[in-house]
Amino acid sequence: SGGIAPPNSAAPQLTTSPASAVGRYSAVLNGAAIENGTNVAFAFRYSTSQATVNGNGGTEVAVTTDNTTTSGGANVSYTVARTITGLTCGTWYYYRLHGGGSNGSTQSFQTDVCPSINAISDRATNEDTAVTPFAVSSLNAAGLSSVTYSLDATSLGRGMSLNSGTFNWPAASIPDDPVGNTTYTVTVTATYTEAGKGSSQDTDSFDIVVSAVNDLPTFTSVAPTTATEDVQYVYNVTTSDIEGGAVSVALVPGY
Repeated sequence: SGGIAPPNSAAPQLTTSPASAVGRYSAVLNGAAIENGTNVAFAFRYSTSQATVNGNGGTEVAVTTDNTTTSGGANVSYTVARTITGLTCGTWYYYRLHGGGSNGSTQSFQTDVCPSINAISDRATNEDTAVTPFAVSSLNAAGLSSVTYSLDATSLGRGMSLNSGTFNWPAASIPDDPVGNTTYTVTVTATYTEAGKGSSQDTDSFDIVVSAVNDLPTFTSVAPTTATEDVQYVYNVTTSDIEGGAVSVALVPGY
């Protein structure tokens, strides 16, 4: 409640006050109203465009008021407020109070800066060798109800994981995985949530550079373990090289 206002014949007098409790995804819109002797439905309009609000557009949120209290034929002033949620972090918003054919002035506020992923540096490893696990973290994430990280589908398909903020890529059980002389681009997505108020996402990408290592050739044949006296022992040797190189086989002296 407040002081005595103009007589009942006056139009509603509306004042748009500065916003309060401004966060990443929410804010409280404030104003003051003096009715004209009748119960007027007041509301705030808000938008990221000042021109939209000034043109009576944007998102409208109602303000519930009681019937006007009168004293000596004049109206009593009072304050109105409305919490809005689902806003975009790090963004300017414009708003004003309106009702009964009147508008308050247009005010503005900027939501708090968005949380974001700390830049992830590129990694290097050799083929057949795991990437050393490392933690992914974020800036400006204090006070959030949850922060979750995820990987792109391609990276998941290669056996990478990001659980509880720790990245892992173990070496596969087959040779040449990760493949040498290959660069893998990995994309991390972070989802930030403030319960009941809103959420946002951020992404960051980094490269894993894999150097080639010469894998030893392997025998694909099995030597006979029995022989017959006075009969020539024959062992047909076959080999394989995963890099496709030529393989030479020789007897080691002394055997």
